[in-house]
Amino acid sequence: MEVHFYRCGCADAARISFLDERHKPCHVFIDAGVERSFRQVLSDEISAIASRGERISLWIISHIHDDHIGGAIGYVNAIKANLLPDIVEKWWYNSPRLLPKVSDSINKLVGYPSSIRQGDQLTEYLNAHTTWGPTPVVSGSQLFEISGLKIKVLSPGAESLRRLQEKYKHTSVPLEWNEEQQTSEATASPMRDYHLTVAELLQVSTKEDNNIENGSSIGILTDYPNCKILWLADSHPDVVSESLISLGYSEKNPLVCDWVKISHHGSAANNSPALYRMIRCSNYVISVTGENAHGLPNKAALVNILKARQQPKIQQYNFYFTHDDSVLRSIFSVDGDKIFDDLNFKTFYLGNEKSFKIIISEA
Repeated sequence: MEVHFYRCGCADAARISFLDERHKPCHVFIDAGVERSFRQVLSDEISAIASRGERISLWIISHIHDDHIGGAIGYVNAIKANLLPDIVEKWWYNSPRLLPKVSDSINKLVGYPSSIRQGDQLTEYLNAHTTWGPTPVVSGSQLFEISGLKIKVLSPGAESLRRLQEKYKHTSVPLEWNEEQQTSEATASPMRDYHLTVAELLQVSTKEDNNIENGSSIGILTDYPNCKILWLADSHPDVVSESLISLGYSEKNPLVCDWVKISHHGSAANNSPALYRMIRCSNYVISVTGENAHGLPNKAALVNILKARQQPKIQQYNFYFTHDDSVLRSIFSVDGDKIFDDLNFKTFYLGNEKSFKIIISEA
């Protein structure tokens, strides 16, 4: 099995590729980055899969923010222009609208920016051209399996999805495609916290994110032989914690996994110590570039993970960033190099490659 975390800026896009029981390739995509992510990365990936006569078994779009859904809109537009074939067998996507064909009414709205229609555009396309399933995608649903890849939904809860659909029950309400339109106090990062030491951040508590769109994120746990990955999208930590508790996990009986794609590009408001006290893992992926308006990742989020430490002290923690720049490399500068030995962790950065790739060998 191979797992690719794509280099898409402060945006999420990933692919799982593995062999099914008949040793045929299967592909699952998780999120799609912004629209330029399709042009720069995903278009070539999809073309390569199609040229081999393969298909995408499942594409999960976690929620409506443009840094997760934009590349999917690019793909849909390429399909409509006959530039690429539609090779996706199934989509998981929780539409914010309950109405079946929304774009006709949306397009009639005067002054409605075309870029904000992304969630509605995807809803219309999926209604007209594809098989939805499952709908809705919420925690507590059964365990799904795709050719040997097991998938458990941990977020959103039914109440989180209800809040999203209640907010957008009228098509006259434009979708908030970008968090900057209405950023919650918890989510806002007015300044980077890299000037604070680890010791100082250990004393800091953070309000949890209350953004409705982030709360609707589809967060999942994938399980394939020799590789268990927790994909948190932009989910709220309390919702994921509740799901883990319902599955029998706790601080004394933590979820043991191989990789965690941490929530919301490393926002402290989405990555609480309480959540990570129920997770035992050495490897954490952060989809982010240092040059972003939100000041992400928060150093406090990484400290929360280290503070919650479930691994034995002799076990090293690894943080993998999907970019490499001077800002990311400065996160722990104020602490000095000794902090890496003291807390037994390392940081890794993706260079000019288009993805950070994990290769999982058979037992």
